[in-house]
Amino acid sequence: MIVNCAAYADGRRVADIALEAIGEHVARDGHFVWVGLYEPSEEILRRLQGALDLHELAVEDAHRAHQRPKLEEYGTGIFVVLRTAAWAEGDANVDLGETHLFIGPRYLVSVRHGSAQGYADVRVRCESTPRLLAHGTGFVLYALMDAVVDRYFPVIDRFEEELDGLEDAIFSGQAERRTTERIYELKSAVIALKRAVSPLMDVCNRLVRYDQGLVTDECRPYFRDVYDHVVRINESVDNLRELLSSALEANLSLTSIRQNEVMKTLGGHLRRRGGPRRDLGHELRRHARAPPPLGVPGRPRGHGGDRSAHVLAAQALGMAIAAAGQSSPTGVVGPGRPAGRSCKTVRCCTAHARFSACFFG
Repeated sequence: MIVNCAAYADGRRVADIALEAIGEHVARDGHFVWVGLYEPSEEILRRLQGALDLHELAVEDAHRAHQRPKLEEYGTGIFVVLRTAAWAEGDANVDLGETHLFIGPRYLVSVRHGSAQGYADVRVRCESTPRLLAHGTGFVLYALMDAVVDRYFPVIDRFEEELDGLEDAIFSGQAERRTTERIYELKSAVIALKRAVSPLMDVCNRLVRYDQGLVTDECRPYFRDVYDHVVRINESVDNLRELLSSALEANLSLTSIRQNEVMKTLGGHLRRRGGPRRDLGHELRRHARAPPPLGVPGRPRGHGGDRSAHVLAAQALGMAIAAAGQSSPTGVVGPGRPAGRSCKTVRCCTAHARFSACFFG
């Protein structure tokens, strides 16, 4: 789709033109053409290729998209690929797009893929400064790159807000399974953002040193400013990756600490019930040998039983099995259980499983 197509001379907009008139205006001294496209068809790109003598490989890349940020030289023109970024509110994630730029002494063609945010505001800003626009397509290239880079900053801010919320949930004890999943989602998005930003530093660095006439000496300071912004964004992305990794480690550590505290509390309660030398395995073995409760076949009539003790032991069974599954073969299961005796813990859990099946039917 053709978004805009206009001719400029001496820093001012001369006229809106059709694709068929591009060759005529490009041939005029002091004129250049600025064409804006959004996901164009191959037929439109081929027409521009014939009018502006664009390179075959660059046209193919612009049509297929899915390119990494790069700068390539073709004769007197260059081909630049940029990755755009915007925060998708509905998905609470980053939305990446592409912008491909064909730049020559008398033409600039922008091809946008994916991103719904266009460059109409960039065109208005350039047209409001005719003194700078008079530098030609080099200044338009700067204005487009500056807009792409500046749109990364709100995305970085949203990442930081998401990270602050995750840290509050982790250290306030409100973390849940979704917290860990969200950390992994943000880490994946930050990695994708890193792939978009990192090559952009090389593109900006080459444009600062470009000496083929497209970038005038007056425009070089502007490209250095873009380069500085890209470096800042790249550092922010690296910081986000490190903070997300630290948040994930803190979440896992605090979860492990809370599980250990629960096991200590349960083990202390069972020791108080069974005497100072009884541990969790002893309590389970004692209840596994107890007769079935009332109403269960095989229990003598009139035989009393402590139903609450059976319930407590049954609750302890689940946590003992979970601890046994997460520990090493020589790990400690229950207070007072020395290393290397996990086999007895397994026998305890097996014996108590028979009791639980009898008690709960």
